Amino acid sequence: MCSLSYLEALLGLIGTPGTAYGVVYSGDPDRCPVKDLSTGPCVGCPTEDREEIGFADVLDVDMLCAIFERTVDHIGTTVVADDALSIASWQKTQELATWHGERSRPFGVVTSGDRIVDLMDELMACTGLCKIGVSIDAPRDQQDSLRSEAVFDRTVEGLKHASKTGLMSRIEIVQVLRKARMDWLIKLLPVLAEAGVSQVSVSAFVDFANADDRPIQDRILDLRLRYQGLLRYTSKARQLGIEVKIDDLMHVLTLDQWLKVRRQSPETHIFRIATSGSIEGFWTALGKHDPAVMISHPDQIHQARKEAFERSDWLSPL
Repeated sequence: MCSLSYLEALLGLIGTPGTAYGVVYSGDPDRCPVKDLSTGPCVGCPTEDREEIGFADVLDVDMLCAIFERTVDHIGTTVVADDALSIASWQKTQELATWHGERSRPFGVVTSGDRIVDLMDELMACTGLCKIGVSIDAPRDQQDSLRSEAVFDRTVEGLKHASKTGLMSRIEIVQVLRKARMDWLIKLLPVLAEAGVSQVSVSAFVDFANADDRPIQDRILDLRLRYQGLLRYTSKARQLGIEVKIDDLMHVLTLDQWLKVRRQSPETHIFRIATSGSIEGFWTALGKHDPAVMISHPDQIHQARKEAFERSDWLSPL
């Protein structure tokens, strides 16, 4: 799941001037709840492919909050790795959610969703957690090629529980469209509808393999070639009471009445902060992990953000 490609959209910040952060909990490999239920990480997991797993926790919750406090135009944060709901990291997520809630700033997580049932009471009580992006983009029979059937079953169970308890109002299904895999999304629709899902976002697959050798425009799926398929998908979803929004990272889709398209806005600056201490601007974070800009103290955030933005802007294909 390419979490940064729709972070501002997930938090409802499109067109809002300011800085939004995506925080990556780069813990030990066995902390990932998906790995606990399958034979390995999610296929194409950015955190895994970018070699961010295994870093020591340089930035703790207090330092992260201090960084947010020193960012005068800070407007929201999302924890973008599945570690957010792991046993080891859930307390951190709660503390960050509380900090944001007390300041009326949006805070969200992106997760595979397999721990929703286990954490239902705590998720309901965590009022500072305003948005939960649940990544599920293949039918059960195809899950072995991405995660595992065990993850799929627990995620669907979690969505059904969320629908019964009222948590569904905070959930948006996050989907990545892969090459020749539109049928996966269409086949999944009845399952999502039965679970009570009403909001889905779709973004294009970004290939993180050999990112040093290929520019972003050569590594991202071209949504223009999937326009008709997206029309069919959104139409079928609408018939089932599900609203689909397309996150157009590369600004390639025609803005018409048939598709609900979301685009990154120039007013919102997005940065990825890893607990290794690195900070990356939006476009840099869509390639191989770039540890060139580091933070060891909150007072460094202004200069670090400036450097990270300049590196990102240099790589921007737009």
